[in-house]
Amino acid sequence: MQTIAPALDAGASREAGEWVLGGYLEMEHTLKQGEDSTFALTQQGTRIGWYVRPVIFLPLADRESKQLPPCAEQFTSRPAPHKTTSSPSPTR
Repeated sequence: MQTIAPALDAGASREAGEWVLGGYLEMEHTLKQGEDSTFALTQQGTRIGWYVRPVIFLPLADRESKQLPPCAEQFTSRPAPHKTTSSPSPTR
């Protein structure tokens, strides 16, 4: 919100600023209660909305562990970065 507020018109910027200064607390409370929450403002006739919902994250399995969960094989590590070829360095 702090990032986009300066680019908004005066009314929307004020709404965003109020949310940053404490309006988010209601959303935080709602999320802690396990309920969905929304925040919206209007910028020059366009309604911009944020919809948030609580999510439960499972702890990640240590890949070095001997006992991995069954789903561990569904996820692979990232592909290796693309190696660029460079000309060999001159020998002396």
